[in-house]
Amino acid sequence: MKKLALCVLLATASSVVMAENYIEADFSFIDKETFGVDANASIFNGKYYFNAIDNTKGPLAEAGFLTKSSEVSLKYGTASREYSANDRTWGIAGRYVSDDGVIVGVNYINAGYNDIDTEYNQGYNTETILDSGYLEVGKYLTDYSSLTLSYSTNQNDDEGDQYRSNTIAVRYNHLFSMEGDTSIKLTAKYGYTSFDDYVEEYDDYVEEYDGGHTNIFDVNGDYYFNRQLSVGLGLSTYETRYADTVIKYKLSTNYYINDNISVYASYALADFDFDEEWTGSDDVSTIIAGFNVRF
Repeated sequence: MKKLALCVLLATASSVVMAENYIEADFSFIDKETFGVDANASIFNGKYYFNAIDNTKGPLAEAGFLTKSSEVSLKYGTASREYSANDRTWGIAGRYVSDDGVIVGVNYINAGYNDIDTEYNQGYNTETILDSGYLEVGKYLTDYSSLTLSYSTNQNDDEGDQYRSNTIAVRYNHLFSMEGDTSIKLTAKYGYTSFDDYVEEYDDYVEEYDGGHTNIFDVNGDYYFNRQLSVGLGLSTYETRYADTVIKYKLSTNYYINDNISVYASYALADFDFDEEWTGSDDVSTIIAGFNVRF
């Protein structure tokens, strides 16, 4: 997947005109509580668009989507949380859009952390690596809508124990123009995830698990009061290896101070339906705040 991402990035850079372009620098700050354990992260995402900004077609936040621009991006982030150290994330991505609206996108993300030995967490300083690869193909159906099909793979490498999942998903995006500068951006996604079978070895026995599969339903809507301000709502549901049902709710907002600077925030709550043996918190809450600069 890393080689494929590099090939698409090179193809994108060599097949577009670089005279008209712009850059986005995005800085986000995240506070996440996962089953009672708190974590904080800072992430930088730099994105280079190969087309000039066109702010005349709709909301400022949708300029990249409406301009149908090819792009490349780099991501880097660090995190701190209880019982772990050296949390870091980096990634590369590319998206090519042809003159007739054909879309090809790739994404690769690598994340890792080291467990810390404590009285309550015997991690033995083990390192966990998370690899994620993503490939997307699709097309703009109109100037305001697109349909894509994607394949993604995720691998968790925990000191030699590997847990892998694969997802195929279809996504539909549409911007509905309304009276004046108001509009609604709708994103709907359906995905199918399969988990590989895996084995866990303990001191005195070996346990085998059936990976299984899950369906993913995800709907997000952003209401733009004008070109600058939006409020969004999201709902998604899926399953994991450890929970029968996960329901996630999301509330977000975005405001452009001027044509090139915006601030945003979101709150998401995921409720995990565990079996009766689980005694800890069954919620995951995520707060994100950040700002975006174009130049």
